[in-house]
Amino acid sequence: MKVLILGLGLHGGGFAAATYFRDRGDTVYVTDTAEREKFSTIPDILEEKGIKCFFGPQSKEQIQWADIVIKNPAIPATSPLLTYAKQIESDISMLFKHPDITKIKIICVTGTKGKTTTVSALTEALTHLGKDCYLCGNVGISAFFALKEIEKRKAEKRALFDYLIIELSSWQIHDAYISLQGKWPKMEMVILTNIYLDHQNTYSSL
Repeated sequence: MKVLILGLGLHGGGFAAATYFRDRGDTVYVTDTAEREKFSTIPDILEEKGIKCFFGPQSKEQIQWADIVIKNPAIPATSPLLTYAKQIESDISMLFKHPDITKIKIICVTGTKGKTTTVSALTEALTHLGKDCYLCGNVGISAFFALKEIEKRKAEKRALFDYLIIELSSWQIHDAYISLQGKWPKMEMVILTNIYLDHQNTYSSL
């Protein structure tokens, strides 16, 4: 399968996505509008793994080449380039589509402020109670790492997590909603911390 990572990003999401698919044996390209130097040695590491990296203007040909596009949440869903994609996914949508996700209790946390504090406290509390927890999402840990761990445990016939605790930004929710077509997995709990005016460059009508 041909996979395009649209947006390498500065927080490790693009790297996690690229290495996840490459480890599966897929052909992976990474593209980002920023200059290569902005990412330090990350492009070199990816290219050593056989992943091609492109920096600068993005083209419809890059999008059309791919069987699946993994979109960085920071890229607007209204980007004209996305109309050329055969299939658009994100780390969250890929995680929620995994067949074993129904075997794990999911707690999602979103809101304008306090998300990271909440997911960190939940993870600490549940771990203290003896639960096997995995924290991922907008906290700086890509859901592709969770996917990789789920698949590793299954291959080794080990128990899956008791809880997946996921911090979600509004952009991640929007992207996942589109990819999942509104069909979310069953969740143990959803927490909305609060709502304030923020990201007015995206939500200009508020």
